[in-house]
Parts: sequence; C-alpha cells; structure tokens
Amino acid sequence: MLIHSYVQEALGQEQEPDLGQTPFTEREENEQLDLWYNFFDLVAERRLLVKERKEEAPKQSKRVVRLPGGQFLAVPPQESDQVNDETGLAAKKSEQLAGIKERISEYDKIPGFREAYESRLHRTILYTRALKKREKLEQEEAVYEADRKQVLEQSDSRRGGEPLGRDRIHMDEVTERLAEVKKTLAEFDSYELGFNLNRFATLHKYVDAYNNDMLMPVPTVEQTLDWAQDHLDKRQHVVLAGHLGSGKTAMAVHLAKVTMLKNGFGGEQVYTDPQGAYKNLSVEVFSGSYEASIYDLMGKLKLKVKGEAGVASALDELRGHEDMIATYEKENGVQIDRSDLASALAGKTEAVETFTEYGPLARALRDGKPCIIDEFNRMRPEILARLNIIALAQVGSKVRIQENGDEEFEIKPSFVLILTANLGEKYENLQAVDAAFAGRLANREVDYPQVDETYDLLLSALINRDRLRLPSSFPTEEFPKIASLAVTAREVQEIFAGKTVGRSFAGLASQQSVSAQPQILKGGVLSPRDLMRRIIGNWREEGFKRSLDEVVADEYISSQIYHTGDRKFLTEIFLRRGFFADWSPEKFQKHGLIDLSQQEIDTLRSEIVQQQFSDQDQFADAWQKAKASGQALERDLSIGVRKRNK
Repeated sequence: MLIHSYVQEALGQEQEPDLGQTPFTEREENEQLDLWYNFFDLVAERRLLVKERKEEAPKQSKRVVRLPGGQFLAVPPQESDQVNDETGLAAKKSEQLAGIKERISEYDKIPGFREAYESRLHRTILYTRALKKREKLEQEEAVYEADRKQVLEQSDSRRGGEPLGRDRIHMDEVTERLAEVKKTLAEFDSYELGFNLNRFATLHKYVDAYNNDMLMPVPTVEQTLDWAQDHLDKRQHVVLAGHLGSGKTAMAVHLAKVTMLKNGFGGEQVYTDPQGAYKNLSVEVFSGSYEASIYDLMGKLKLKVKGEAGVASALDELRGHEDMIATYEKENGVQIDRSDLASALAGKTEAVETFTEYGPLARALRDGKPCIIDEFNRMRPEILARLNIIALAQVGSKVRIQENGDEEFEIKPSFVLILTANLGEKYENLQAVDAAFAGRLANREVDYPQVDETYDLLLSALINRDRLRLPSSFPTEEFPKIASLAVTAREVQEIFAGKTVGRSFAGLASQQSVSAQPQILKGGVLSPRDLMRRIIGNWREEGFKRSLDEVVADEYISSQIYHTGDRKFLTEIFLRRGFFADWSPEKFQKHGLIDLSQQEIDTLRSEIVQQQFSDQDQFADAWQKAKASGQALERDLSIGVRKRNK
C-alpha cells in the first residue's frame, strides 16, 4: 500500500496508456535504462524545487518601531508587508513544477511503465533490507571472531594449548556459526546485485566516516589496523612506519582510542554512545625530535608557592628595599612589577613545595593508557634506550622514573607503546634504531591508499550523505576528472616516496635532452587528507564556483613555495593527466603556476599524445580502471544533477 501511494505521488493520476508506443518491458535494455535515468532526474528535480519553494516561502516578520523615549518595540507586520507567494521567484518555481509534472505524466502513458516503476520500488526495499541484513551479519561475524579469540586466549593461559572439554564444544559451535556467516556474506558478491549492493554500502560507510571526521576505513587502512590491534591485544608494542601524509599518526591515535575502549576507559557512554565515547577520549601523544629531552617525555620536578602565604611574605620583605629597587629602575630605564618579583623571591621562604609535572609517557604509565610517540626515530639514542627498558617491562612489574624523584609505576595490561617512524633519507635528523630494540617491536610499513581507494575517498567527500548522490550544483562535466585526480595523487605519492622514478619531459622544449629526465619531489606530496579537505572539500564548500583545475592550482600546486622545482614538476604531472588542457600562459600565471614556459607547455601537450608516452606510462592501466569505475557509478550518482545544470 505504501509503495502504491508513492507511485501515485510520483506519477499522479493514472493515465490511459498510449497503445501506439512500445510497451516498456519489450524495449531494449539500454533504452529502458535511459528512460529510468531521465525519469529519476525529473523526480529528483521536482523534489528539489518543492524543497526550495518551502524554504523560500514568505514568513511574517515583525516590524520594529521606536517609542517616545527611545525604546524599540517589535509589532506584527501589516498586510502590505506580506509578499505575494505567486510573484517573482515563487511564481517561476510554480511554473517549473507544473512543467515537470506534465513531463513526468508522459512516462505513465508508456504501457507497463507504472507497473515497472512499482516493481522497481519493491526491489529497492529488498535492497535496503539486504543491506541491513549484511550489516547485521558483519556485526555477528565480529562477535563470533571475538568470542573465538577469547576462548583461545583463555585456553593458552590455563593450559598452554588447544581448548578442551566445554571450551572445545563452545569453540566448535562458534567456528561453525562463523563459517555460516562468512558464507552468507560471500553470497552478496556472487551476483550482479551483490556488486552494486557492496559498492553503495561501501560508499555509504565512507561518507559517514568523512562527515563524522573519523578515520577512513579503506581496505589498506583496515588491514593495517587489524594487524596492529591484534599485536596490541597481546600487549606487543607496534611501529607504523611510512612517508609524510600516509596516515600513520591518525592510525596510531585510532588504535590508542580503541585499545582504551577495550580496557574500560569509555565508561557507560561506550554502550549508549560509542562514537561519542570514542571522540571524548584523550590520548597521550609525544612528538619526537632530535631536540627533545627525556624530561619532555617523562616529566620534571617543579617548585610552587604554597598558596598566597609565600608571596605575601616576599612582598613584606621587598618593602624594606623599596629605595634600592626604585634606584635600579631609574638607572636602567625599566619598571619592575612588585608582585612578579615577590613570586620569584617566594622560593627563598619556607612557603614553597615541589610537585611533579608529568610528561606524556609518565602519564600513560600512571593511568595505564597507550602512549603514542610520533616520529620516534628522530629522537636521540639515549632516549630510545630508556624506551627500550620500558618496552621490556612485563605487566605487573614496576618501572622507576628517575626524572620524577625515582617515582615507581606498575605496568598495567592496557599500557602499550604505539610508535610511528618516517621512512627514507629525505627526512632530517633520522636516528639509527638499535637492532635489539627494533626486534622487540612489531613493525609494519604504512602505504598510501591504492588508486581505487583514493577514488572512493574523493567521492565520499563529494556526495550527499542522505541519498548518496552528487550535490545538485555539481558540474557533471567535471566528473571524469575525479578519476584523473585519484591516479595523479598516486603517481605523486609514489614519486615522493621513491617507489617510482619521476619523468620530466619539460627539458625537451629547450632541446637540453632528447628523452624524459629523472625527477624527484622533495616535499609536494598529495596526502589523502589534502585531497579530501583542501581540494574536494573546499571545492564543494564554495559551491563548485571554480573548476577542479583551478582548485588544484590554487589550493595545492601554487602553495609549494619552498620547493619551486616541485611546483614545476607537479604542474607537468597534472597537465599530462588532462588538467589545464586549454589554459593559456596568462591563466597559468594568474593561478600562481609561473614555472613553465609556453614552449614547455606546448612540448608537453604534444608529447602526451604520442604512443611512446602511453607505452611508458606506468599508471595507464590504473587510470583506465578508475575511469571505468566512474562510468559505472556516474548515472546513479548524478540523478537530479545534469538537467539542473542545463
């Protein structure tokens, strides 16, 4: 009944079918698809117009008058203040709505269209239920995995081997049920509906994470997190090593928070509002550097005045030396605050006491929290040696903090070290890590997301949260560029990380070389966060007023002022991927891309159409796959967009 009402609302009163037209179900599949998408465009456009008309409906606003004496008073408006709803923009929207309704009614004249639409809505409800079932199954899978893991851990601690007796029976039941759940989940991938279902379920998950400012759960990230969490649960300290912008620090913070939640730090809120509990957690983070001291990490003893007594006593003492202080001020042209001086002198009285100002690592030991040490391989060897001692300590043992008056802390089960490290020789002040210390840590390299993952991340920053569609103002002619941006980002990341040799063709313009020359990037890496926030996020927030090319130039390339060689090479890389195709030298200059000459630009544009360039392009396959992925999604994501742009 609900579906029937929805169909009635969308198509209006049932029309007499035009028997001269080919029935809907007898048409070619491509023709049916075109009809569907055009129909959905009209329905979406009508929905937006109705919403806009409601938002723009005139509201009675009060008039403000001034009374004798200066008091202002708000009074109801007069009838003449009201705006006629059928004038101006509102009348135009009403006219547009009438035209759309008339065009929608034409679809009802196609024999069988109404019935096909009702059937499609039934399938949509089934899809929605299937998605909910899938989510429930994934939750079940996580529960059974945790249950199975717990049984194994208990067996190891009690017997040092496989579960026996009741534990064995329980283990078999859990394993059997887990296999059933995994099999059911696999069925979602076994037919075309499953692919679409998974694709949109994945995008929905990413959009939700992006809008809640959470870690983006792409497969490479989830694999790293699963690996790290497995080690942390066994109380093994971990190292996430990677290049600038790979997300290692964000992963470390996430792992610390999850470990805290698993050890009871979220309180009751974790059951009622897990996301709120997660966000409210405060983690201990220390930024490693060569200048950092052990006191920065562990803490130090300080003096403080006991209340106001010490300051008052010092002030009394100062009054006896006022003439001397005044003479000093006059001779040196300074003015001394007596209260500040009294506070400084208070340490000479008996009204002072020592207190400990704990550093991040000492606080983590005290509270039984994980401690994140960012870029730990930039710290001096003597500090790493102290970390080694703490890493060796077993649960229940005590470690002594020399910097805090030899205070002792007991190692708690929830205390672990989560370290991050930079890779490569381009980072300054990297220190060699002792082999024995490194051998006690679980180490993993963190890579940048793959091209298909980056593509989905870009989409998640673009599409609406409620309907998984592009904003109505999105310029659809720019959609293919999203795939190009994902591939370009990966190329830039690999060149920066030294995993791919960069090739510059700019030298061909001046005949300084006859082939592409090797080129590196010193600092212009394009991180996933830069892509989502600085480029796509800014673009969407401004309502797509600039082209994507302009946003890339303004927000990213032109900002590389510390490495002008990077700026020139980045301009070349983006140009080779289809960006700045019709830009004149003046436009390059306008957007801060001042490094390429017209001759170099012309040379690059001629090179990228050569077969030799395509043959040597290491990212050609990834580019084609990204574009194909985009084409499969574009029509669904663009419903309600294209016709509005026209």
